This record gives sequence, C-alpha cells and structure tokens, in this order.
Amino acid sequence: MLETLFQQSLDFTLFLQSIGDWLTPIMQAFTFLGNEEFYLLVMPILVWLVDYRFGARMGTLLLTTGAINWIGKAACHQPRPFWIDTGIKVLDPTPHTGFGVPSGHSMNSAAVFGLFATWIKRSWVTVLAVFIFLMVGISRIYLGVHFTVDVVVGWTLGLLILWLFIKFEDKVASWFKSKSAAAQIGTAFVITIGLTLIGAGVRFLVLANGFELLPIWIENAMHHQPDTPLDPLNLDGLITNTGALFGLACGVVWINGSGGFNAASGPWWKKIVRFVVGLIGVVLFWQVLGSVLPDTPDLVGYSLRYMRYALVGFWMAGLGPWLFIKLGIGEKK
Repeated sequence: MLETLFQQSLDFTLFLQSIGDWLTPIMQAFTFLGNEEFYLLVMPILVWLVDYRFGARMGTLLLTTGAINWIGKAACHQPRPFWIDTGIKVLDPTPHTGFGVPSGHSMNSAAVFGLFATWIKRSWVTVLAVFIFLMVGISRIYLGVHFTVDVVVGWTLGLLILWLFIKFEDKVASWFKSKSAAAQIGTAFVITIGLTLIGAGVRFLVLANGFELLPIWIENAMHHQPDTPLDPLNLDGLITNTGALFGLACGVVWINGSGGFNAASGPWWKKIVRFVVGLIGVVLFWQVLGSVLPDTPDLVGYSLRYMRYALVGFWMAGLGPWLFIKLGIGEKK
C-alpha cells in the first residue's frame, strides 16, 4: 500500500517538475514561508514590535508543533523521494538529513498561518492563510523533498494541533496563571523535558527494533547531497524546539510578573532600535554560544544545546523586552 502511494507520488513530482524551471523560484519562495529562518524573523517582530501576547502564543504553538513533528518523523521513519529515485530533482538548496513523513513545513505552516487567521478574523485573511499553507506543502512536493502523503499528513497534524491549541488554550492558561512563578517555570520544564524523553524513547524503540537506513537510501541521498550524510535520528532538532519552548515560557512568566511588555508602544525609530538590539542578542545566544559550546551527540552536548536554545527563547520573550524597558526604547504593558 505504502509503496503504491510512494510510486504515485513520485509520478506526481516528476509531472510537477516537468512543467518548467520557471516554477522553481516561486516554489522556493513558498517553501521559505515554512523555513526556520522565516519564523526566526517573524517571531521577534510580533513579540517586540506588534503584539507580545500573540507572539508568545505563536511561539508556543510553533515550537510544540516542531517537537511533535520530530517525534512523528522518528516514529514513522519513512524515506524522502530522492532517497528512492535519483530521477527526482532536489530543487531545495537546504540539505535534508531527516525522515520524510510528516512534512515539517506543512505542519508548521498549517498551524501558524491558521493561528494568524484566528487572530485577525477576516475572511480574506483566512483564504490567504489556507492558500499559503497549501502552497507551502505543494512546494515541498515540487522541490523533490517530500512525498504527497508526507504533506497531507503534515497538513492534517498541523490543523489538529491548531484545533487542540485553540480549544484548550484558555483553560490551560488559566490553570497555569493560578500557580506561582516558580511552579509555572517548573511545569514548563517538566513538559519540555517530557517531550524530549518521549522523542528519545521513540528513537530508542526504533533502533531496538533493528531499524537501519537502507543502503540504497544512503546511496541515492549521497547522489544529491554528497557532503551531507543522512542522520535522521539525531536528537538536535527535537532539543532545539523543547529548549526554546522552555526559555520562551520562562521569559513570559518573568515579564508578566514584572508588569508586562507593550510591543506596540513607542515611535517607529524606537521599534527599529529595539529590533536591532534584539537581533544582536539572538545572534549572541544562537550563533556565538553555538560556536563555543560543544555540540556532541551525547548527554553533555544535548544538555548544552537545550540550555543554549532556552537562552534564545528567554531572550526573545523575557530578557530582551526587559532590556528594552530599561534602555527606554520599550514600555511596560
């Protein structure tokens, strides 16, 4: 059954790619709307310049979706199209070392753009959000990095997570706010470590059941990305999301306990200054610490990665806004 779906998807990908090279930059642009770099740009704009609460909500949804996506990929451990057929052109310049289903771009874009639609509540925004996340998914098929089933499962899970998020957000937020700051931070830590341990447990079970990458998958993947070996069960992606989620939660708790932050406050020049200052902080925690701290696939390396991304999340939601207020380029709520 799955092999039939894969073959039909390969035929569909070949058909899309045969339409013409003029489609490539268009599809790459839609794929960018599901990239980590895009969200790293949008999240600070929302949190620091537009609406702190919505930015924190979006960050929570995005990072949770990212962690669940990693777990889903490990649990399914299915190949990407170019692992199976070297006739598929890989038109996305980003290396792809992880499993295929579910598509992370499709999950993230369905959840995030869906949340935008529920925030603005305009029919044209809803139509635009649906169009964007559908095109993000189709772009993954055209670019040769996902089967159709990967994308459909990604859309489905992304919308399901969004529905659950909206349905239970108020109840969970009320329960969360009823706790002390220490209890809130402790709860966030337990949840993120729990997600990490679930992912590590799934990885252990997959390997314990004797899973190995097929030699033909490795050979075909090397044909397209000779300098980037496959490493689909590496925990880095999972820990990046859970660490950043913990830091984001800590930042929200701290800022709310300090009087809040008004992202929409101030003239345009203050917004520009705090955006620049904020990005400098992100680079310091993300890139500089990343170049200094060991990034090894062991407990020490994973712990330091969790800490580094927790600092990134804490800077975005807590330390950055606090510094803006102290420097006079931001205001309390």
